[in-house]
Amino acid sequence: MSDELIELEEEEHTSQLTAPVFKRIVSLLKPHWKWVVGFLITIMLTSIMDAYFTYLNKQIVDVGITLKNRPALMHIALIYGSFQIVQAGFVFTFIYLAGVLGERVQYDLRKMLFNHLRSTDLGRGGYNLGDHEHQHLADLHGNYQLETSADRLGGHPRDGAHCSPVSQADSRGIPSLASHKLKDYRRVQ
Repeated sequence: MSDELIELEEEEHTSQLTAPVFKRIVSLLKPHWKWVVGFLITIMLTSIMDAYFTYLNKQIVDVGITLKNRPALMHIALIYGSFQIVQAGFVFTFIYLAGVLGERVQYDLRKMLFNHLRSTDLGRGGYNLGDHEHQHLADLHGNYQLETSADRLGGHPRDGAHCSPVSQADSRGIPSLASHKLKDYRRVQ
């Protein structure tokens, strides 16, 4: 039974990378190019360290063990151990950078989706208004934008997103867009 589950998991990831998908990924990563460069550099350094470990293993066997050269063996083992620590740092760094990149791209996608929904009929409560009427409605009810706690602190938004009013239209006693939706909903029923 566990073999079937493993087989199903492998079948779920059979999609291929196409040119449009690759272009979309590159376009989403462009604003974060410094993080991408850091990620690629740390992966490259980790790969170089792995290749060097193969050479050190060969030296341990050929020089240290076969020739029974204990001082050379200890020297190579010291280099090997210190490089293991350095490689662990590189691995941690590229995993961290991958996580940060993933969170930032997810935030950008959520923000794009929110802004798209806000610009469609769904964002206007189903009203099909012209540009002038939509601007008037937005002025009355406040422009809403995707805002996070990091935005308010001046950092890059990574945490949970909140919708908050930009203007103070509701505090002036003007009914909110939600109340208009509720009135229309009651009229339909």
